[in-house]
Amino acid sequence: EDMAYIGCYGEGEKPILSAAKIIESEEKWEKYEDNIYRVDLKNFEKFSGLKKNDQNSCDIGFWEDEKGNIYGKKKNLLANLNKVGDFYCDGRYFYVRSEINPYKGYGKIILATKLEMVRVGSRCVVENLHIEYTGSHGVVKKYTNIKDTEIRDCIIEKIGGSYLYGIGNKDIARYGNGIEFWNQAENTYVHNCIFSQVFDAAYTLQGNNVTNGFKNNICENNI
Repeated sequence: EDMAYIGCYGEGEKPILSAAKIIESEEKWEKYEDNIYRVDLKNFEKFSGLKKNDQNSCDIGFWEDEKGNIYGKKKNLLANLNKVGDFYCDGRYFYVRSEINPYKGYGKIILATKLEMVRVGSRCVVENLHIEYTGSHGVVKKYTNIKDTEIRDCIIEKIGGSYLYGIGNKDIARYGNGIEFWNQAENTYVHNCIFSQVFDAAYTLQGNNVTNGFKNNICENNI
């Protein structure tokens, strides 16, 4: 019943919450076949960043090269990697089409893995966070009903692109919202946030089993 606060401690830049797996050297890559390279996402020695190796953390929403270019051409079959930059995940390996070792061609590569970064509840304030590199949602109201929740002064960027299991065709439907209130929310206030490079919606009220519905949800003064 008490208020919960999720935010920065002390001064300085906003703390970063990231679901990135980062591949930082040439030897981490394995040549699978001509013009196809792969990396083992269950082997923690192959990457830095998020140390998880479950199905979701091996579901990549997009990847980014060292210059900041984003590649979102996710394919549902390895055989469909037809153009340079196309990628595929099989639950363990991340495959990408490249004419040379990806480190030589793109430098350090960042993979956005499927992880809901922040789940909010009632009487919750989320403030001054920098949320990035997830193939799923940035901030989400998931299961319990919520009310009296505020999200302010956050940067939410580089979000989405992973597969949405359980709705539609699991090998086609992709998703990822900046902020999502699912099925119900009451008295929420989202303001003074920056949204950028989001696969789906920056902010959304939606659901498939709405009972109480949505009341007095304000979203204003965001970029």
